[in-house]
Amino acid sequence: MTVIRKRLKHLKILDVSKTGISDAGISSLCTESDVEILPPMVQINLLNTTVNFCGVRKLLKSFPELRVVKHQDLQEIVVHMFKSYELAPPMLQITSLYLDAQSAGGKFDKDAIIAVAHACPNVQYLHVQSPDKYIDELSRFTNLRSLTLKRLCMYDYYDRNLTLPLSLRQLRRVLSCCNSLSMEVALWTLPDCGKTAD
Repeated sequence: MTVIRKRLKHLKILDVSKTGISDAGISSLCTESDVEILPPMVQINLLNTTVNFCGVRKLLKSFPELRVVKHQDLQEIVVHMFKSYELAPPMLQITSLYLDAQSAGGKFDKDAIIAVAHACPNVQYLHVQSPDKYIDELSRFTNLRSLTLKRLCMYDYYDRNLTLPLSLRQLRRVLSCCNSLSMEVALWTLPDCGKTAD
C-alpha cells in the first residue's frame, strides 16, 4: 500500500474487497505527515476484508475527500467518531451511504441516524435496510437525491394480510426529503400450516 501512496498520485478509486488487507495495510496507505500529499482518492471498497475500526477511522481522517466508502461497519464507525468528537467541521464528504440496523446488531437507533446525518451532511444516495424504526429521522439528510428503503414483509396465507413497510404518513414525510424514492420489499410467506378443508 505504501507503493500505491507514493507512485499512484492520481488514484481516485481503490477496490481492495475480498483481499487479505488489514488495518496495517490501510495504515501504510495513510500518512502521518502533513507534508506528504496523498492521492485524491474519492472511493474505496473494503468489503470482505479484515480492516476494522482503527483502519477505517484512520482512512477517514487521512482522506477527508472520500465520497464512497464501502465497509460493513461504516455506520457504527461514523457514529463513534462523531460522538467522541473526532470529527470536526468540515465533516465527512461521503455522498453514498448504506444503513442497516441488523448489521449493527440492532444497536443502530434514532440517535445513531441523527449522528450519521450530522457527520455526513452531503449524503445524496441513501440505502436503508429495515427502516421502520427510524423512518422519521431520515429527514435529517437534507441533500438526498435518491433514497432506497429495503424491508422484509410478512404475508399470511390464512389471514390474507400483507404488512407494508411504511404507512402513508411516513411515506409522505420521506418523499418530502428526497427527489427519488425506491422501495425494495422482500416478501416472506407464512405457510398455511395445520389448516384443513372442512
